[in-house]
Amino acid sequence: MDALGLSMRKGIGQKPSSQKTRTTAMLDDEYGIRGRNEDKELILRSFQTDCNGLGVICIVGMGGIGKTTLAQLVYNDYRIMEWFDVKAWVHVSEEFDETEIMKDILKEVTTDSCNLETLNVKNELGFELKKRLEGKKFILIMDDVWNDNYCDWRILCSSLQTGVQGSKVVITTRNESISSMMDDQDILYRLNELSDDDCWLLFAEHAFDDGDSNNRLDLETVGRKIVRKCKGLPLAAKTIGSLLCLKRDVDEWERVLNNNMWDLVSDNILPALALSYHYLPSHLKRCFAYCAVFPKGYKFLKDELIRLWMAEGFLMQSKGCNKDIELIGDEYFCELVSRSFFQQSTCDMPFFVMHDLIHDLANFISGEFCLRFPSSAIPSRTRHLSHGSEYGELEGMDGYLPLRTLLYVRPGRMYDSSPSWKKYGSFLLLNRLRVLSLPRWGCETKLPDSIGN
Repeated sequence: MDALGLSMRKGIGQKPSSQKTRTTAMLDDEYGIRGRNEDKELILRSFQTDCNGLGVICIVGMGGIGKTTLAQLVYNDYRIMEWFDVKAWVHVSEEFDETEIMKDILKEVTTDSCNLETLNVKNELGFELKKRLEGKKFILIMDDVWNDNYCDWRILCSSLQTGVQGSKVVITTRNESISSMMDDQDILYRLNELSDDDCWLLFAEHAFDDGDSNNRLDLETVGRKIVRKCKGLPLAAKTIGSLLCLKRDVDEWERVLNNNMWDLVSDNILPALALSYHYLPSHLKRCFAYCAVFPKGYKFLKDELIRLWMAEGFLMQSKGCNKDIELIGDEYFCELVSRSFFQQSTCDMPFFVMHDLIHDLANFISGEFCLRFPSSAIPSRTRHLSHGSEYGELEGMDGYLPLRTLLYVRPGRMYDSSPSWKKYGSFLLLNRLRVLSLPRWGCETKLPDSIGN
């Protein structure tokens, strides 16, 4: 195993690096991915080693280092289709809910109709998952795992044991204590930062047309100094490159290089991301900060977010401009995508997500203005609130009268389509609401007439 540069369980990772696919295979030399081909090959080669039962590979690294990108390269490699009968990708994030995770896996591995909404008990879901995986060799990517509770992990793993020998689970995480859940035969892979050269190439692909800086050597000189401040983090290089692609004056690049924000000390906020936000136009700053109302890992559609911006009054027409307001929203959205604040979902192509560190930035900026329920307390300054728990917990909302936004955003949930509005009487007192979203209540839900008063 040492020959692969991998380590069994708690060893040290490699030296620094200089069902069938539903997405296009992405190779290491494709746009936006640099310096991870060696990592990919090491992990793929580890799949060919013998192990008893289910094999687990845990990719560990700091935020923004490219763990999800590496897992995506592995997942979309053409050899995966040859080696495995079934493959699945699930995003886990901070809330480790075995029931929801099992539902997400079932959605990925099930080709025929399966009414998952009738399977709400862990035992039922576990039995169905065992049945679907029985006799199959599968690979499961669990992206962005935080929970290191051994019991939770074993409950989930017990439902994956019916796959044939050689089945694999690949975990991406910032939390190295996840290794405590792993068996001795499992692999801990520590992902290192990009080399300066690879980081420069990634930056250049976003900062220059066709990634070619040969015609602007003055900018390249400054750009390489900026890249060194990115400290080998692909997310930082990509985001700051996207910012500078619109700037062609060397003085502007010098101002970015010498900005004091590079000295920002924070566990959650990358200086490169803070700089990118700093240079956003004011109308985009408002639209981006609003996205803190979503939970981490939330997948949203472009049109969904544009409608929310419209309802909040964030989309502004220039004086004398007769452009359709939704078209303006589309331009705002595309601008935030081009600046790497939003990215397309790995497993659901129509959807978009925010990287965890981008989400941390939105939280930092919005402060108490945007919150997610439940919270220890809802400050009086809060105007935008999202809710991800049972609707019954909304009782007592009369204390939150200033709210302008209430979103139910936890995906995959479906509740009674005929709720008792008497039970939620206090909820109806939120008469300053501009946005009320209850997307999982079913199409037959009828809101009371008083909700618009």
